[in-house]
Amino acid sequence: YTFKDAPSRARRIVSKNSLVLSLVRPYFKAFVIIKNAENVIASTGTAVLDVKKGYDFRYIFHSFFSKRFGLYCEQKMNGTNYPAITPTDVKNYEIFTPSIEEQVRAGDLLSNLMEIKGDLICEVRRLKEIMKEIINQIFG
Repeated sequence: YTFKDAPSRARRIVSKNSLVLSLVRPYFKAFVIIKNAENVIASTGTAVLDVKKGYDFRYIFHSFFSKRFGLYCEQKMNGTNYPAITPTDVKNYEIFTPSIEEQVRAGDLLSNLMEIKGDLICEVRRLKEIMKEIINQIFG
């Protein structure tokens, strides 16, 4: 959709390298970095953050996976069926920011670890499927 044609529940404009955080049930950590954002609109159930110049967007992104942010969310969540935080809660969350060089190093390391973790999860799934096939061949 273009912004003017998007439904009322899709009103967050996303830019290149925007961080998009789900506000509903933030403990599920449904957070992403949007690398390519041409005409991208996000739900009002998200917070869209555009990291200011002088900060590493990957470092800021990974800070939302911290235990500290999880505890912050627990204190701020409202609702029982769909516990949620607000965009203001996200905006008010304070992130420790070392020098830009340290942010870049940490962002590189954490991004690489996240990629490796994703690869390992895929490999475990693949091996489980192979194991099922072998068991079915032997005992099927």
